[in-house]
Amino acid sequence: MSVNFALPHKVRVTALVLALIFSGLSVGFILADNGASKKDNFTLGQLYFNAEESFWYPYDIEKAEYYYKLATQEEESVSNDELWYQLGRTHFIQGEFAEAITAFETQLELHGEVRANVYYMLGLTYAFKGKFFNTSYDWRLAEENFEYYVNTLYPETVFGRIDLAWIYFAQGKYEEMGPMLEIALEYDPRNPWTLNMYGLYLLNTNNAPGAADHFEQAKLAAAELTKAEWGDVYPGNDPAVWGTGIKEFNDIINKNLKLALLAVDS
Repeated sequence: MSVNFALPHKVRVTALVLALIFSGLSVGFILADNGASKKDNFTLGQLYFNAEESFWYPYDIEKAEYYYKLATQEEESVSNDELWYQLGRTHFIQGEFAEAITAFETQLELHGEVRANVYYMLGLTYAFKGKFFNTSYDWRLAEENFEYYVNTLYPETVFGRIDLAWIYFAQGKYEEMGPMLEIALEYDPRNPWTLNMYGLYLLNTNNAPGAADHFEQAKLAAAELTKAEWGDVYPGNDPAVWGTGIKEFNDIINKNLKLALLAVDS
């Protein structure tokens, strides 16, 4: 059965952003900024990446990557335990998977698990790489990184469990989704991403009535999402697309609900 899903992760990228990236859209930029010389390169990268509300530093992923790269060439780059992690995130959002993996591995080599979310980002990067290039090797590495993140580092994570369930789902490993998501529901029973993903699990394990019920709950919860809440779930994405992301997520849940109701009636 073919079903729709929304990628549900607590980190960095939306399907909409990747769609824009891979359609070839890009935004040119001018590297000279008023007052830029007064700030170091890493700080400039942070300003553009984190969408600080100011005239001079609007969200600009290309500028963020540019300044992070400049920062990596500086002597103090070795002691900065966030630089390579942030650079990897900018590569990932732009669909530069190989570069992202290199940056995240450099982060681990230099700083170990100081920023343990690097395993989350490695998992996402390998998952998207596996999805776009249909490579089982990448899917396996995506699972390994997420399983370490979930089982060893942060067993109470909700979004880590959702994303790992998505990785299982994308490979047709439907039975493995259930236990992962049931724990997530215990921690946050009204999370629309968890409810939607659990509905997909039920729909693909021959429980259409249960799936319809969870999609209904996801629909109600998603209808209450604000742009601020969306931005909290997807930090690092362009704030200009937060509203569109919410709409697309609601549309996907509605489509999944229709599929489940059709399965109930059949």
